Amino acid sequence: MKNTECYMPKRTRKRKIMKFFIKRNRVNIIIFILCLLIMLYFMTSSTNIEYILKQYVSSEEYRKSIWTNDGGGFLEFVPEAERSIFRLIWVILTKTPYQFDVSIIFGTALFSIFLPVFPMICTYDFYRYYHSIYTSAAYRGKGYRADLNHTMHHNALKMAGTLFLSYFIYMCIVQAAASEPNGAPYRSLLHEIFNDRFYGEHTFIYFFIEGSIRFFWMPYIYCRMGQAAVLYESDWKKPVFLPALYYYGLTAAGMALANVIPVLSIYISPAVLMANGDFEFNSFILLAVNAIPMILAWLMTFYRTRYVEI
Repeated sequence: MKNTECYMPKRTRKRKIMKFFIKRNRVNIIIFILCLLIMLYFMTSSTNIEYILKQYVSSEEYRKSIWTNDGGGFLEFVPEAERSIFRLIWVILTKTPYQFDVSIIFGTALFSIFLPVFPMICTYDFYRYYHSIYTSAAYRGKGYRADLNHTMHHNALKMAGTLFLSYFIYMCIVQAAASEPNGAPYRSLLHEIFNDRFYGEHTFIYFFIEGSIRFFWMPYIYCRMGQAAVLYESDWKKPVFLPALYYYGLTAAGMALANVIPVLSIYISPAVLMANGDFEFNSFILLAVNAIPMILAWLMTFYRTRYVEI
């Protein structure tokens, strides 16, 4: 039988590849879009963008007047052929004064609460795979443990990459929209590495590094921990909820100790790293403590596969 792919038009092949990619990654695509929209919403929450969009959709008179200054709007004149709700959103984003760092902080604040949701999705997806297809899989190369670690690493990398990509795109949008100087001269995270001028002079690079910790490293280690727990449970509930129990449990413990042992409350609470508020801490200790889920994941995987020789 001849390979029909060779005779398929290039455009058709690209379309098939795109459809296959979307089908394989539809959950991650939805997560990416949802996270980006959440960040943009909280970025613009200080403006009256909701009222503007509502009036723009419902009122024809407002829809005509919003594009001109004489109609009471703050937008510059736009030719009628170029007017659309998407153009309106972009004009609002670029004409409203934003401080880059303030927008990044407030736009991503919600993720300090909902971080465990994404490792839970990743864990459940791995649970379904591990208890179905993986039971009859063939292991090549270095064997069962290496293949298992590779699979869990790939899944965690995919989820963490999705979150970080949404954060990076959000950063680029804010950078394009920001029209005012930075709001604060100092941030606690990694201050042991960078000098006092780095944050003010290289704000975008700083938030790229900080975001790689908050939106890549943290989701990755919690995804690995949740997937490692799947190896021990036939019921999906315990491993799926483990990342949330660990994250919220330590955060609650940190809040309880805030007035008793303030220093300990900062280091044991993972929400401190995700929120990165006005705390004073040693970055290396904080990062080391928050790496414990990754260490637990490695130990759980090693212990579970120590006698397996496939």
